[in-house]
Amino acid sequence: MKKHFYLLSLVFVVACSATKMIPPVQADADRGKTTFADLTLAQLTDGQQVYMTSCNKCHPYKKPGSRTAEDWKEVIPEMTVKANHKLGDVIDAAHEEALLRYVTVMAKPAK
Repeated sequence: MKKHFYLLSLVFVVACSATKMIPPVQADADRGKTTFADLTLAQLTDGQQVYMTSCNKCHPYKKPGSRTAEDWKEVIPEMTVKANHKLGDVIDAAHEEALLRYVTVMAKPAK
Protein backbone atom coordinates (compact mmCIF):
# COMPACT_ATOMS: atom_id res chain seq x y z
CA MET A 1 0.00 0.00 0.00
CA LYS A 2 2.79 2.41 0.93
CA LYS A 3 4.57 1.59 -2.32
CA HIS A 4 1.47 2.51 -4.34
CA PHE A 5 1.13 5.79 -2.47
CA TYR A 6 4.71 6.78 -3.30
CA LEU A 7 4.30 5.78 -6.92
CA LEU A 8 1.06 7.73 -7.24
CA SER A 9 2.67 10.74 -5.56
CA LEU A 10 5.59 10.62 -7.97
CA VAL A 11 3.25 10.45 -10.97
CA PHE A 12 1.28 13.42 -9.62
CA VAL A 13 4.41 15.54 -9.10
CA VAL A 14 5.75 14.75 -12.57
CA ALA A 15 2.39 15.48 -14.19
CA CYS A 16 2.03 18.80 -12.41
CA SER A 17 5.53 19.93 -13.19
CA ALA A 18 5.13 19.07 -16.88
CA THR A 19 2.59 21.88 -17.33
CA LYS A 20 4.75 24.61 -15.79
CA MET A 21 5.80 27.26 -18.20
CA ILE A 22 9.09 29.06 -17.85
CA PRO A 23 8.32 32.70 -17.08
CA PRO A 24 9.49 35.22 -19.64
CA VAL A 25 12.53 37.32 -18.75
CA GLN A 26 13.84 40.66 -19.97
CA ALA A 27 15.96 38.95 -22.63
CA ASP A 28 12.74 37.54 -24.13
CA ALA A 29 11.18 41.01 -24.18
CA ASP A 30 14.32 42.44 -25.79
CA ARG A 31 14.28 39.70 -28.44
CA GLY A 32 10.58 40.29 -29.08
CA LYS A 33 11.14 43.98 -29.81
CA THR A 34 12.24 43.01 -33.31
CA THR A 35 8.59 42.10 -33.94
CA PHE A 36 6.78 44.32 -31.41
CA ALA A 37 8.74 47.58 -30.99
CA ASP A 38 6.84 48.58 -27.84
CA LEU A 39 7.02 45.15 -26.15
CA THR A 40 7.59 45.05 -22.40
CA LEU A 41 8.31 42.25 -19.98
CA ALA A 42 5.02 43.08 -18.24
CA GLN A 43 3.14 42.40 -21.47
CA LEU A 44 4.83 39.03 -21.86
CA THR A 45 4.01 38.18 -18.26
CA ASP A 46 0.38 39.21 -18.82
CA GLY A 47 0.28 37.06 -21.95
CA GLN A 48 1.62 34.08 -20.03
CA GLN A 49 -1.05 34.62 -17.38
CA VAL A 50 -3.79 34.59 -20.02
CA TYR A 51 -2.23 31.46 -21.50
CA MET A 52 -2.09 29.69 -18.14
CA THR A 53 -5.63 30.61 -17.10
CA SER A 54 -7.49 30.24 -20.39
CA CYS A 55 -5.94 27.80 -22.83
CA ASN A 56 -6.15 24.68 -20.71
CA LYS A 57 -9.87 25.07 -20.15
CA CYS A 58 -10.51 23.49 -23.55
CA HIS A 59 -7.42 21.34 -24.19
CA PRO A 60 -4.07 20.39 -22.65
CA TYR A 61 -1.38 23.05 -22.78
CA LYS A 62 0.64 23.38 -25.93
CA LYS A 63 3.99 24.84 -24.98
CA PRO A 64 4.77 28.02 -26.90
CA GLY A 65 7.88 26.34 -28.28
CA SER A 66 5.77 23.63 -29.89
CA ARG A 67 4.94 25.95 -32.81
CA THR A 68 6.57 28.73 -34.78
CA ALA A 69 5.51 32.36 -34.43
CA GLU A 70 3.79 32.15 -37.82
CA ASP A 71 1.81 29.12 -36.66
CA TRP A 72 0.72 30.94 -33.50
CA LYS A 73 -0.40 33.95 -35.52
CA GLU A 74 -2.92 31.67 -37.21
CA VAL A 75 -3.88 29.62 -34.15
CA ILE A 76 -4.46 32.33 -31.53
CA PRO A 77 -7.26 34.23 -33.33
CA GLU A 78 -9.05 30.96 -34.09
CA MET A 79 -8.70 29.68 -30.54
CA THR A 80 -9.80 33.01 -29.08
CA VAL A 81 -13.05 32.84 -31.05
CA LYS A 82 -13.60 29.24 -29.94
CA ALA A 83 -12.78 29.99 -26.30
CA ASN A 84 -15.05 33.02 -26.22
CA HIS A 85 -17.87 31.02 -27.79
CA LYS A 86 -17.44 28.07 -25.45
CA LEU A 87 -16.56 29.92 -22.23
CA GLY A 88 -18.33 33.24 -22.73
CA ASP A 89 -16.08 36.12 -23.78
CA VAL A 90 -13.16 35.32 -21.49
CA ILE A 91 -10.48 36.77 -23.79
CA ASP A 92 -10.93 40.39 -24.85
CA ALA A 93 -8.86 42.11 -27.54
CA ALA A 94 -6.17 43.33 -25.11
CA HIS A 95 -5.77 39.85 -23.61
CA GLU A 96 -5.66 38.29 -27.07
CA GLU A 97 -2.87 40.69 -28.07
CA ALA A 98 -0.90 39.92 -24.88
CA LEU A 99 -1.39 36.20 -25.48
CA LEU A 100 -0.30 36.49 -29.10
CA ARG A 101 2.80 38.46 -28.13
CA TYR A 102 3.71 35.91 -25.46
CA VAL A 103 3.40 32.81 -27.62
CA THR A 104 5.07 34.33 -30.69
CA VAL A 105 8.05 35.61 -28.70
CA MET A 106 8.40 32.29 -26.86
CA ALA A 107 7.79 30.21 -30.01
CA LYS A 108 10.34 27.93 -31.58
CA PRO A 109 12.49 29.59 -34.24
CA ALA A 110 11.32 29.29 -37.83
CA LYS A 111 13.36 26.98 -40.06
